[in-house]
Amino acid sequence: MPTIETIQTTTTIRRPKQTKTSLLTSKR
Repeated sequence: MPTIETIQTTTTIRRPKQTKTSLLTSKR
């Protein structure tokens, strides 16, 4: 079961430029 943290980590590693966008989307 992939948790939100795992998804965030993968997104951050794959797209370090969209870290802020990922955090905003995760919070929303």
